[in-house]
Amino acid sequence: MNAVRSTLRNAALLAALAPSLLLAQVQPQGAANPSAGMLAPSTTNAAAVTELHQAIDQYNLWASRASSQHARKALELEPSFGLARTVLAINVGGPTAAAEHAHAATDASSASAGEALLALGQREINGGRAPAGRRILQTAADLLPNDPQVATWRATQLTDTVRVNALRIVTTRFPDYVGAKTWLAFYLIPTAPDFDSVRMAGADEALKSAMDAVRLAPNASGTHTAVAHVLIYTGRMEEARGHLAAATRMAPAAEYAYLLQAQIATADGNLPALRAAFDSFTTATATVGQAFAYRQARALVALAEGNPTQAQTELGQVLKEAEAAGARGQYVGLHAAMAYVAAATRDSAAVESHLAAMRAAQPTEGARVDAEVIAYSVAGIGSKARAALNDYIRVSGPKPELGAFDNQIRTINVHRMTGMVLVAEKKPQEAITELKLGGNNPYATLALIEAYKLAKNNKEADAARAAFFQKKQFSFNSGATAIIRYRAKK
Repeated sequence: MNAVRSTLRNAALLAALAPSLLLAQVQPQGAANPSAGMLAPSTTNAAAVTELHQAIDQYNLWASRASSQHARKALELEPSFGLARTVLAINVGGPTAAAEHAHAATDASSASAGEALLALGQREINGGRAPAGRRILQTAADLLPNDPQVATWRATQLTDTVRVNALRIVTTRFPDYVGAKTWLAFYLIPTAPDFDSVRMAGADEALKSAMDAVRLAPNASGTHTAVAHVLIYTGRMEEARGHLAAATRMAPAAEYAYLLQAQIATADGNLPALRAAFDSFTTATATVGQAFAYRQARALVALAEGNPTQAQTELGQVLKEAEAAGARGQYVGLHAAMAYVAAATRDSAAVESHLAAMRAAQPTEGARVDAEVIAYSVAGIGSKARAALNDYIRVSGPKPELGAFDNQIRTINVHRMTGMVLVAEKKPQEAITELKLGGNNPYATLALIEAYKLAKNNKEADAARAAFFQKKQFSFNSGATAIIRYRAKK
């Protein structure tokens, strides 16, 4: 135990040192050392080290099941291999993640400084202490400046523009490391509906990065998936189909390829194919939370088909399995989805019941107010929608301490939510004005259709619906898309 404490103190001291001092520790003396500045796990089990590196590479190619298998094999070969346990915990997540990250950090604390820092930094990020975790990962990257896996690991844990810029640096320093190129292509092209300008600005660079990855690893599912991601979200869906067909034929499969298939199926209006894509994803992923999340999305396919009862049945089954697994983190999303299905049918009592259950699951304030505005508005419960909107603006509206871009997005969101509430209050003309400022989010279109219907302008309602489906820019994962399809059938 004293040895563990000593190593942790040493890791903390390293985290406080200036990068220049850390770099000085790894500069080769005399003849060049090819492993200088590289991650060198302390274990003498070479096979376990090979499995660890393969686990990290497969994670960077979005193949979580294969990554998990390699990490598990590393732990079979070396049960105290802390960094392998960290990679496994990242992949699996779920209700055991906190304990597994803590276990991993403890094991790694008696290993090399680089291993200790990586495991400790990831434990902090998993525990909701991201700023501290990122500083620790930065120190690990400073200590191991010649390791592309470590550099990519550190970069992907950053946020927004800082993350993209860090990945650019990694791809420049390590031009032959495929994983950094796939992540750069992914993060250059955000999928949120109101980021059109960002996507277009990054399109050429993202496609080049993804195509470079394919040239380096033509038989890797993840590289073709990266190309498909760029093509789909820059409006070149037909070109993406071939890359997705290739990606899903390769093993191990990048599970994200199936979500991109879901996006194409949603745009095509092919609901059986959408359901099949979700099923394939659930089989391919090792991540507990992702498996639950996309089974939740799958249940909404039944609503889109006009069967809300079946949707609620499927959501209820997923909820039971989450409860049996102790996956409390899934309760909020599942009860919110059940509230939205109830709202689609204007079942006020069921809306209240599911929102109450959602609140009991202790959501973040942001998640709570978002769900309340949507559910009450779609159900037509005007007074409660208005009260929820006031909370939403307080929590998620523009803030003086935020940057211009963040506040621009928040302003668009407030317009959308305000328009939805005005529809619930039966004020269609005011709602239309707000919703036209509410961005490309499918909920803005749903509310706009309802506002036109309230105004007895069915021609405009039909035109708004037709334009929405014609643009094919809506997410496979939006409950609003399912509700638009459901209400169109009614």
